[in-house]
Amino acid sequence: MDAKGRMVSALSALAQKQWDLRKRPLLLSDVPRLLAVDYPDINREQVLGDMSLKKFVKETAESSSYKVIEHPNQKPKVGILPPSASYKFPADVQEHHVSLERSGERERMVLDFIKLLGDLPAGELEKVVIPASVLVKLLK
Repeated sequence: MDAKGRMVSALSALAQKQWDLRKRPLLLSDVPRLLAVDYPDINREQVLGDMSLKKFVKETAESSSYKVIEHPNQKPKVGILPPSASYKFPADVQEHHVSLERSGERERMVLDFIKLLGDLPAGELEKVVIPASVLVKLLK
């Protein structure tokens, strides 16, 4: 598989993973970071050249296993979804605010969990290993 095919395959897998975990599209703004973490062998700059990621996904969407979705009011907000998924960006500011509240709640839950770990006896606490990548994913 060539570099372009690997990039398309990686984008498809990342979009599916995002959908399975959060039932939301994979935002293109998150792609560079996720590619670096999950697919470090893919050289995004080499594959894209002078082309933007947005243009790349639009051109490859028909022949790949993802589809492109754009926010109706915020043109920079572009995401990709598995072909069978359906999603509509919230256009209302209030809906976006609720989403932010939920993410704050999630952060509090993760922090509460870490505080609970601090209550473990020293011998048990030494056995607990949580990779930083897991914590970062929990806080997303």
